[in-house]
Amino acid sequence: MTEVLFYHLQDMTLESVLPPLLEKSLERGWRVVVQSTSQERADALDAHLWTYRDDSFLPHATWRAGDAADQPILLATGPEPIAGSTRMNAGTAQRITLNLLSTLVMIRLGRIYRGMMVEVQASNAKLAKRREKILAHLTGQNGKQVRDALRRSSGSVKLALLLLQGCDLHDAEAVLERVGGRLRVAIDHLAKANPASLRSKEDTGV
Repeated sequence: MTEVLFYHLQDMTLESVLPPLLEKSLERGWRVVVQSTSQERADALDAHLWTYRDDSFLPHATWRAGDAADQPILLATGPEPIAGSTRMNAGTAQRITLNLLSTLVMIRLGRIYRGMMVEVQASNAKLAKRREKILAHLTGQNGKQVRDALRRSSGSVKLALLLLQGCDLHDAEAVLERVGGRLRVAIDHLAKANPASLRSKEDTGV
């Protein structure tokens, strides 16, 4: 069941309440999105979370960071489509939050690898072409090699990627099933079990 928690600031400032709330959230293993209504507010909170205590800080980043989706605490906001319209800005911020949460869910489910969707279902020619481009980008292999790997993997991008990196089909299927389809975990597992079974990044262009 989804748990929704509320905290009433009363006479306390956000700067005094937010850090301990974030600390408790991290202790529970949560990831947190702090939504601001302006970039200035987000920048102020960014500085505050690094310096709110002399002996500690909270690991975080703003939405502009390149690795935003991997951050335990993310400070998010969005531009105002209409200058001075805080309601419009709040709506934009909500969409950013929802997009971030959906992206995090896809990452946790193992459907994204190196920033690319690897659960592409080629239901039409456009998606079939996209599937080939994803594999070519991730492995550095040419179109013929990519299409051959997709044929051998019955269209599975994850299996095809492991094949293109030198993995045996049976081993690739087994490890993906063992790790719940999470490609990054499967690659790490294969590399540790048999480093020679996967081509190096230099060989594949990854």
